[in-house]
Amino acid sequence: MLTRVPSAVRSRTDLVAHVVWAVKRRAPTLVVAQDGWLRDALWRKVDSLQAELCAFGASFDHVHVVLRYQGDLALSNLVGQMKGYSSFLWNRATPSRDPLDWQDGYWAESCGTSHLDELLGYVGRQRERHTSTTEREHWEKSWDETL
Repeated sequence: MLTRVPSAVRSRTDLVAHVVWAVKRRAPTLVVAQDGWLRDALWRKVDSLQAELCAFGASFDHVHVVLRYQGDLALSNLVGQMKGYSSFLWNRATPSRDPLDWQDGYWAESCGTSHLDELLGYVGRQRERHTSTTEREHWEKSWDETL
């Protein structure tokens, strides 16, 4: 059950976070052909929680998202709901494929609006980045070791 903080109703916040989580044991489960399906599933869950999925990007073993949400919604609950919903739908829709099992935890960083356009572009180019370059951008250096 998703818990919202009632006292936050009197406050106005606009929070943005860059969040990354990985497939368990970094198994190469996420194929390019499923990116649209996974993005849409995450978007539906985020939308149902009255938040916004600003960007989505996947590689073969992890996902990046940029989320905009209100302060009455805990980021940990939002990410947990996204992970649970997407793996449930994936495993129900594709029982013959490798199951989608996310690792515990995630990495997140709050984002200011001054670099938001750059971040949205970076997140949206994950497939391209992970197939065409070994150069790591500054966002990768902070989360890669934790997943």
